[in-house]
Order: sequence, then structure tokens, then C-alpha cells
Amino acid sequence: MEFALVTFPSIRSVRVDGVRLGQTGQVLRLQRGHHSFDLGNPANYTPPSVQVPLVNTGPTTPMVIAFQPGAFGLPGAVLAPPLPLAGKKKGAAKQKNTTKSTVKGGRRKVAKGGRRKVR
Repeated sequence: MEFALVTFPSIRSVRVDGVRLGQTGQVLRLQRGHHSFDLGNPANYTPPSVQVPLVNTGPTTPMVIAFQPGAFGLPGAVLAPPLPLAGKKKGAAKQKNTTKSTVKGGRRKVAKGGRRKVR
């Protein structure tokens, strides 16, 4: 047996291979192999259907199949790939240290606007 969890922002009927089998948010028990998932009518979701091979899943580790609100064929309705993580770009200027610190009587004094200084 294999397991799938179909998600959508609201509760909808879930069809597997054209047969109503449960609802969104429920872990569904299926035979191992390729299956086609959709949410039936109204067809106000994307993607229109998802075809996946179900293998190596479990009741606590189901395959998650996500649908989003939208209409077929509308621009921007299809899920976009994840964006790259923000990071340092090549050639980016280094940020200047704007903290000034001095040591006086064994204590460090920090003032804004300069470089670190240790006496």
C-alpha cells in the first residue's frame, strides 16, 4: 500500500484515476503505481491534474500533492519554480563597518560612525 495527501486551501473532493476517493487534507491509501489526481468540478484550481508514481510512502510520510486556486489556461495560474535563496552577489561591494570601539579602563566603549579601535 502507498499513501498520498492532497492539499488545497479549502476542502474539496479528490478524484484518483477518475474516481472520487476522499477529500483534501485526508491521507489516502492507494495501490503502488502511477495515479492521476484532480479535484473535479468546478475546475477552479491548478494544475488541472497531477500524474505521479506512488512508491516508498507511508501513513506518516505520504506523497504530498498540492493544488492551488486558479483557472485553467490563465497566465500565472501554474505553480512557479521556487526562487533562489537570497545571497551575496559576485562583485557586490563590501559594507563598511560603522562602529567605533575603544577600550578604556578594561571596558570597551562603542560609538557609531567609525572603525574599531583598540588601545
